[in-house]
Amino acid sequence: MAAWEPPEGKTLYAKQPDRAWARMWEDEARLRLNRAFDEALGGLPTDLHVTCLVIRDAPGPALCAVARRPEDLLIVGAARPHGLRARAHRNPVRRYVLTTARCAVLTVPGPRLLRGEARTLRLVPSPSFAPDTAGRHETAP
Repeated sequence: MAAWEPPEGKTLYAKQPDRAWARMWEDEARLRLNRAFDEALGGLPTDLHVTCLVIRDAPGPALCAVARRPEDLLIVGAARPHGLRARAHRNPVRRYVLTTARCAVLTVPGPRLLRGEARTLRLVPSPSFAPDTAGRHETAP
């Protein structure tokens, strides 16, 4: 699931709505979601039924809206914040989901990295991880 909001904010968008502009931001969110599957898994899994959703809302409310049944399970990453600014805003999405969700929530800690490793990993091009599958987006049956 990818959540998106108008970059100018809901209030300004409500004053001057533009459907073409909103469609462009929704398409951009869909591209980010597809790119995430490509970079993490080499594309959509073929052995699982995957439904990709793009929702216009803040991430926390969007997650809670999708996983609204008691039998659902939300899995939320709990990245370790680095630096004073990051610590001041300790994962508002996770906090929102933990206090609002109507289903079970599993928080998964981020990987422990040595100083500088996260930056190094961000600079590695994605084809290094999945060279033969870039751009593959099939809809699972």
